[in-house]
Amino acid sequence: MRGRFLLILSVAVLLSTCSICFGMQDDPAIPTDVANEPLRGPGGYLAWHKLLLVSICFLVWVRLTDWIN
Repeated sequence: MRGRFLLILSVAVLLSTCSICFGMQDDPAIPTDVANEPLRGPGGYLAWHKLLLVSICFLVWVRLTDWIN
């Protein structure tokens, strides 16, 4: 039962990560400056959802490698 949960969780994380990566295409609605670079804010932002996805992937990887060992 626990193995199925980890498998489902890892597949869900993989699919959500892939959807984020493939969803980042050039959008003509994004405002750009003269050098055709996107206008950005002052910076220093933290994407907590991406940090959470990486942390979950890492923990699943550690658990699976421990199980395999």
